Amino acid sequence: MTELRRIPFKAVVVAVFLACPSLARASTRCDLPGDNLRVCSSCFDRVSDDALDVLKPVVGAEEHRRWHHNWHLLRYRIAGDVKALSESPKGSTERRLAQDELDGWRDMGLLVGDAQEFSKLHSVSGEISGEDFLYMHREMLKMEQRMLAAQGKPCVAGWKELPASISDHSWPAPLKAPDHPTGDSPSAFWQKKLDLLRRNDAMLRDPKYLRLVSLNHMAQDVELYVHNVLHLLYSDAASHCHGDWDASSTCDDLMPPWSSPLNPHFWKIHGHIDDFIGLWLEAHDYKEIASDCAGRPACYQWRGTWVGKMDMSAHR
Repeated sequence: MTELRRIPFKAVVVAVFLACPSLARASTRCDLPGDNLRVCSSCFDRVSDDALDVLKPVVGAEEHRRWHHNWHLLRYRIAGDVKALSESPKGSTERRLAQDELDGWRDMGLLVGDAQEFSKLHSVSGEISGEDFLYMHREMLKMEQRMLAAQGKPCVAGWKELPASISDHSWPAPLKAPDHPTGDSPSAFWQKKLDLLRRNDAMLRDPKYLRLVSLNHMAQDVELYVHNVLHLLYSDAASHCHGDWDASSTCDDLMPPWSSPLNPHFWKIHGHIDDFIGLWLEAHDYKEIASDCAGRPACYQWRGTWVGKMDMSAHR
């Protein structure tokens, strides 16, 4: 990861649970910018065991795990699969594997229509993939809020400001070996990573930058420079999963999409990411964001709304 030196910029990449005593916040802390969902009667900074007990049966179900895993996987792999189909010799292993993967996504309801056109729009560097990223995870946040509110539990507030230290009292980063050799101690390595992350986060929140870019462009930058790094920074060194497809409630590794929604940090991270929507709307004089603005003034209409067949509004 390199430090951002100018704005705007464009880049494409692969890519809490120590609870402290916390006072309830006003419900506006959990409001989703530009959205009219108002179900939270209270909002906590912590992710309590009670909240996880409500969420885990849904986000830990095998169907939900497979959907979340494959939604992310498709974004990174579909362009390569489309290329293999067009360039690999007929009958080759590469062509067969690519076709099998595309067929699997079709069967799941994730891939619809022409694969090449779908890739152009929804691959990780696609024309509306950034909006897809924000929209899908906002739908997960809405699901979380509906489920917790229905059980009379406080909603979870995302980080309004990222922790300044890897040894933060409330949200310490799990100490682990550096992900590449630098000569720094583990604590120094990850503190530098966090310091750079906070600088990049602040730059992406700068109205001067936000006014110059589309929502899709901003979202792709946020995914690369903030989201991906947060998942890495707060991942645990020791795996809590037994095998790639462990569906137990203790399988909550933060890096793989298969298990990350069971991790308390997931909800802090994505609450923080969702705030960027509001900052972008404000920079462009929008008051609302919706799938169908129906001609309402100051309403931005989502362009990227790809989720697949998973209906997260059904969970209460």
